[in-house]
This record gives sequence, C-alpha cells and structure tokens, in this order.
Amino acid sequence: MHLCDKVGNRSLEYRVYAGRLVLSAPGQMASAGGMGKTTTEMQRAQTFLVAGWEFVDEVTNGAEDLWWIDEGKDYPRLWWEAVGN
Repeated sequence: MHLCDKVGNRSLEYRVYAGRLVLSAPGQMASAGGMGKTTTEMQRAQTFLVAGWEFVDEVTNGAEDLWWIDEGKDYPRLWWEAVGN
C-alpha cells in the first residue's frame, strides 16, 4: 500500500512494509528528532550496530541476540520473527 499526502508545501509518503507503517518526506533528511536514514541504511545491520543494538551472532554489543536482519532486503526484526518460525 502506498499513499501520498500534502502537509503545507511538503509531500509525505506513507507505505506499509512488512506490517509496519513507514512515513517519509522525500528530500528531507533532518528534523527536530534527528537525522533521517535512507531505506538502504535502514536495511543494513551496521546502521544499528553503531547505535548499540544486539544482533544475533555479534558480541560487540552484548550476547543477548535480540535482533536479526536480512541484510539489504528487510528491516531489523526481533530474533523470534525469523523467517520460517
């Protein structure tokens, strides 16, 4: 599902991806909430590893194995959301 809207003079895009609502404002990379990330960045483990997320099979951020990612194809998911479970 893909919807577009206008707020003031800005275009907003809403997408439902893997059961999640993803909102984007094309061309806007920063807000009062921080810097934006591209879809490519959001689908890389490294983006989250530098923020301290604990991924399966990495030990730098701990050994709890909370998250996994299908690198370059999907967003992070909790370990129990693995495909095939």
